[in-house]
Amino acid sequence: MARAEKKKDIELFVADVGPLALSCEPAEEPEIREAEKLVNQTWRKWTRMFGTNTDPHELLARVAFRFAWLYYRAATDNEAVERALAQMEERLDANVLKH
Repeated sequence: MARAEKKKDIELFVADVGPLALSCEPAEEPEIREAEKLVNQTWRKWTRMFGTNTDPHELLARVAFRFAWLYYRAATDNEAVERALAQMEERLDANVLKH
């Protein structure tokens, strides 16, 4: 039986806030760091775009909404792909079983 990896304690810095403590599996850390990087890139870009006079809470809400919207679109696209694959599998099964 494979031994479970021990959780690792890391710190994140997101949207000029941090450190934020997080425990994760060591294998998950690269994905977490990439997510941290993407949020911070969006935060910095939008800070420049909307100006430093914009309320940071509003700006963070915009960033959160953007990622939620992207997540929703990806989930919807995945569902469409899964339906298309299921239909393709049904047609293939029907054709194979015919012969």
